[in-house]
Amino acid sequence: MIRITPVDLAISGLFSFCLLLLGPSHVHAACMGDWDLSGHWELSQDNGYTVFLDLQQAGNQINGTAGFRSGNTSTSANPIQDGSITGRSFSLTVDWRNFPGNKLGVYTGSIDDQGHIGGTTYDKNHPGAKAGWSSGGTATCKVVSTTTPPSQASPKPIKRLGKLKKPAPPAAPPGTPAKKTATVTKDVDVYDAAGGNGNKLGQLTAPNTVELAGACQDNWCNVQGAAVPTGNGWVYDGPDYDSLAF
Repeated sequence: MIRITPVDLAISGLFSFCLLLLGPSHVHAACMGDWDLSGHWELSQDNGYTVFLDLQQAGNQINGTAGFRSGNTSTSANPIQDGSITGRSFSLTVDWRNFPGNKLGVYTGSIDDQGHIGGTTYDKNHPGAKAGWSSGGTATCKVVSTTTPPSQASPKPIKRLGKLKKPAPPAAPPGTPAKKTATVTKDVDVYDAAGGNGNKLGQLTAPNTVELAGACQDNWCNVQGAAVPTGNGWVYDGPDYDSLAF
């Protein structure tokens, strides 16, 4: 019969703990956005050539220049043509015009979860002779934000359930100067705070007349009146969306 001692249990527990610590460090999340190949790359080809790429990516188009080194032979500033990327796959053609023979080097490759790239290359005029290549660099994962700032240019339609009757504002006491008024020239959303980051109270529609609680600040005005949802709120009035006329 095999006897398990406390020492054996301790060693087993320590080994499991070490595995637990080491495991997550090797886990990489896949890119949840778009891969970007912009930057300087050094490619090692299995035929002995080292290729240098300086890439600029705009959308799915890739441009830039290329050079290579092999022994005492080298060249640089060769233009890149027909570069494009779709998802994880990309391709580009280098016009080796600064190298005898006017060769056209076609490079195709793919990007793994960690951003490493690799693939094959061949002369466009002699596609049968291929070489593999890889790079130690990593592509950039760019996540495109889907959050859009509040916009008054295209106000969303809201359901109207009927206006609630609001009590008339109290009359100003004798001697109190009348509040400044403004005419609503465009339908505009009403918020409970300036800046558009507060809670949306509803919509102020043209051509109602409202009172101003004070001077407008940073294109946001505090308006009051029966036409204002809840009787008081903030609306945007700026050069790009002129909602009030004073």
